[in-house]
Amino acid sequence: MEAQQTNMPEPNESIKEYVGRMMEAKCGEVMADVQAEEFGAVICGAIERLLVSVAELKALKYKEYLTEKEVELLYSVSPDTLRKGRSQGQGPGYIKDGRKVLYPRRELAAYFERRLMKTRG
Repeated sequence: MEAQQTNMPEPNESIKEYVGRMMEAKCGEVMADVQAEEFGAVICGAIERLLVSVAELKALKYKEYLTEKEVELLYSVSPDTLRKGRSQGQGPGYIKDGRKVLYPRRELAAYFERRLMKTRG
């Protein structure tokens, strides 16, 4: 039979053991409350990030010119791949204004059309 947890030291229990037992019990209660609150905050944060991501993707569908990161989100083409294509003259057409690079949707569509492979049947 397990000893019931009380606020009194048990027989043959040192002060150090008693304090450790009390700290463990109180910390366990506090941690359970904190973990529940943190878990709720984590869930809410994750939902918020997902909703923001969905809203951003929806907004991207209506943009005519896309940044490298937006191309990555919509078409799963990494910015490194786009940069390499630009440096080798093989990627989609782009607009450069200073350091900013934008990809017109029509150029992306044409680029993907050129890269379309037909299967042999």
